[in-house]
Amino acid sequence: MARLRTRIILSVAIVVVILSVSTVFLVVLPSLRTSTSTGMQYLQECPESWDSLVSDYTNSSGLESFAAIAISPNTTANICTEYSSDGPAPVTVILNPAIYFQNNMSVVPVNLIRIVPTPGGIVAPGARGLSPSPVTYVIYTLNVSASAKGFYMLYLPGICPLMPVAVGYSQINYSDFANGWQNRGECVALAFFGGFFSADNISLVFSYVP
Repeated sequence: MARLRTRIILSVAIVVVILSVSTVFLVVLPSLRTSTSTGMQYLQECPESWDSLVSDYTNSSGLESFAAIAISPNTTANICTEYSSDGPAPVTVILNPAIYFQNNMSVVPVNLIRIVPTPGGIVAPGARGLSPSPVTYVIYTLNVSASAKGFYMLYLPGICPLMPVAVGYSQINYSDFANGWQNRGECVALAFFGGFFSADNISLVFSYVP
């Protein structure tokens, strides 16, 4: 699988990407920000070794489409995310990510896929400039075992809906995520929000909703 290093500019409401006819999907890295101490963690940019990459996806099928994260088995993959408070004051957050089997939405055992956030907790800066920086960064490391081939739904705190994940597949169909898609959840009011921005050992694959 080709190594994709990318920053995905997405709002919290469109983590699962819905693309209309002739829509272009852009993947880019945002500008650098100054590192600042919040007291709970040290704010920093996503790793500079994760190169910027622009990837265009044009949907001309007339069908609703969606994106999934693709990872190879026996891989350590990383996702860098960005968080802010939804109000003027900073919000302290303990990060508890999870991944589910898409067919029954049960939790995946850690010996199959383990997700480790770095750091384990953050102070999400206030959205109106009353904290040291407008954003804080978190890296989620996914340790994917050699036997993890399959289809999953990924939950990262503050990011919704759930993101489809394909392990061991470079192409996907709607049927691969039919149950997970129906149970991906809706965005609800939160005190903080986040978005995907860059990735290591991860690629994006696309399919259509019939």
